[in-house]
Amino acid sequence: MKIKGVNLGNWLVLEKWMSSELFKGVDADDEEDFYAMLSSDEAALRIRMHRDYFIQERDFQHMKTMGLNLVRIPVPHFIFGEKKPYVGCIEYLDKAFDWGEKYGQEWEDFMRGPEYKNVVIDTHMYVGGLESHMESREMADYAREIEENFEKALERAQQFHSVIVGEWCIANKSAHIKDADDEEKKRIYRMISDMELKAWDKCDGWIFWSYKLHTPGRNDWDFERAVDAGWLVL
Repeated sequence: MKIKGVNLGNWLVLEKWMSSELFKGVDADDEEDFYAMLSSDEAALRIRMHRDYFIQERDFQHMKTMGLNLVRIPVPHFIFGEKKPYVGCIEYLDKAFDWGEKYGQEWEDFMRGPEYKNVVIDTHMYVGGLESHMESREMADYAREIEENFEKALERAQQFHSVIVGEWCIANKSAHIKDADDEEKKRIYRMISDMELKAWDKCDGWIFWSYKLHTPGRNDWDFERAVDAGWLVL
C-alpha cells in the first residue's frame, strides 16, 4: 500500500510560526521560553486549549475523505508529564490512536523482530533546498532539479531499502509567484506539486508537512488549505 499521509506538526510539539496566537503577549521564540515566561497555570491553560482545539476527531474524519491513510505525529520528550513545568500529552496521543483506528488509518510496528525487517528510511525533501542551485527559477528549472535530485535519488535508494518522504511541502520561490494573481498562483503551485508527487511515486509514499497551521497566507505549508485551493490534487 502506497503511503499518503500528513504530519500533525504544532499539535503536541509547538512551532511558533504555525500558531503565533498561542504566543500572544509572550516574548518567546520556542516552547522552552514559552514555559519559562508564563506561570505554570497560565502555560498549562493555553497548552490544553491549543491541544483540544488544534486537532480533533473531525480532522481524522476529514483526512479519511481526502484519501490519506497515515498520520505522523511529532511527540515531545516530556510526553508522560514527568518533566515540570512541561505539560504531558500522552492522553492526546491515545486519542489519536483511537481516531486513527476508527477512520481507517493503519498503525503498524515497523520494528518487529530482532532484525528490524520493517525499518523504513524517512527522508525530508523540500523544494526550497534546491532553489539555490537554480539559475532562473522557471518551471523548467524546477522540473530538472526535482527529477535529478529527488526522483532519481529515491529510485536508487528504493532498490536497497524501503523509503518514504517523511516531510515535504509545496512552498517555493519561483520566478513569477510573488506577483502572480490567484489563477496564476494556483497554476504554479499545481505544477510544483505534480512534479513532487511524480517523484514520490518512486518510493513507498509521502507525508506532507503539515496537515494544518494557523498562519495566514501559507497554504503552501497547509495540506488542508492547499487541497481546498486546488494547489494540490491527489
